Amino acid sequence: MSLRFRIAESLPRDSVSLRALLQIASIEESLEVPTACVTFGSEPRLIVNPEFVTCHASTPAKLQALIGHELLHIALGHTRRFAQYNAMDNLVFDCLINATWSKAHPTPESTALFRDFYSEEAFPQCFLRPPDDWHPRERVRLPAVLRDANFEGMVFVKDVYKRLWGYSGASAWEIREAIRSGIKGLGLDTEQTLLGVPLLGGHEDAQSSVGGDAACLNDFLRGLSAEYSAKLGGMPLEPGKAASEVLLSGRISPRKISARKQLRDLFSYLAHGLGTARIGSNSEREIFTLTPIPSRDRRAIVQHRLGAKPLLYRRVDVQQRPKSNERVHVYVDVSGSMSDVVKPLYGAMLDCKDWVANTVHLFSTKVEDITLTELMAGKLSSTGGTDIECVARHMADLSITRAIILTDGFVGAPSKTSASLLAKVRLAAAWVGGSVNKRDIGRFVGRQVDLMLPRTT
Repeated sequence: MSLRFRIAESLPRDSVSLRALLQIASIEESLEVPTACVTFGSEPRLIVNPEFVTCHASTPAKLQALIGHELLHIALGHTRRFAQYNAMDNLVFDCLINATWSKAHPTPESTALFRDFYSEEAFPQCFLRPPDDWHPRERVRLPAVLRDANFEGMVFVKDVYKRLWGYSGASAWEIREAIRSGIKGLGLDTEQTLLGVPLLGGHEDAQSSVGGDAACLNDFLRGLSAEYSAKLGGMPLEPGKAASEVLLSGRISPRKISARKQLRDLFSYLAHGLGTARIGSNSEREIFTLTPIPSRDRRAIVQHRLGAKPLLYRRVDVQQRPKSNERVHVYVDVSGSMSDVVKPLYGAMLDCKDWVANTVHLFSTKVEDITLTELMAGKLSSTGGTDIECVARHMADLSITRAIILTDGFVGAPSKTSASLLAKVRLAAAWVGGSVNKRDIGRFVGRQVDLMLPRTT
């Protein structure tokens, strides 16, 4: 049986998208590609290396995973959203693809290619495979290499691995930073380490072919994205959207937390700075006037005792100065890295609700505005990733000049445009979580505090 028919036999019978692929693309064998790749043009082709299939993808499930891996690179937008790749990009893309495929097909047979091709005892190879005895909705076991003493104290690296292969997921930026941190912590050479990791798929070949006419595959690619989004329990993708752009909504139970003492300094910094908001109780001031009407003036009383009769009496009036109704805008990081503190974080915001603007800004790779009432009800909307770019654009669009951001700091370095926007904002930050990164946006923060919150599971 030819490889073309083996591939056809291994594809899912219930997949409309994959059946459509067989109608519009030819399937060819070639030793010029390391594993497999899809080309674009007037006649799209799926090219597979038969030797690699014989050695590593001998079962229908493994062959299906290999083909699905390469197609998902395109379906999730990797080949059209990035003009150039490097070794780290390819590794991060493969981590996301393998996790996406595995969560859509969480059976030992469907994930066998990744578990057999990659070792759980090597770093960063372990990020490319699910743990043994794995299911995404259950507790994720760390691979052997991350349980080693060399990774003791690398909380962020372990956390990203658990979330990548867990239900919440991890963003490309978080995976990249976790791998960099691990390589640095082990004292390895970054370039040599990355080049030593074998990858599935012909990334360079797929990239070089993007310039052709890809219109004939657009419907298939969008359908495949929607299909995998549905299998993962997400929302259908709109045309042209990547899976990382889908905003998923749910509800949590806010955990009651007393945070006013920790956050008061941040709110006061913003309220008494450029704004007119007031923090705390109503203020009072005394106004002194002179009047011919007798009053309880201590000086007049003494003069009367000495036999003198004062012409004017001193009167004291107390003037109330109520605090302004203007409140502070708050941006709450609800990305995957915040999943274990988001419940007490909601509770902290509710404890300070007298100081918080009526609209709270949740951000991941998008900003979702919710009311304080919705915050109290536990409404949560997130794409799972993190990107400070959306926060900067949101502040500019709403002309926000004072804001507090609650985050673990893993939000990505802002672009030149976003940095310019953030520099115009009077910004305060509450750093949350066991592992905190203050490098990316720390320089824009005028006042900051480490917010101590209990972690939840």
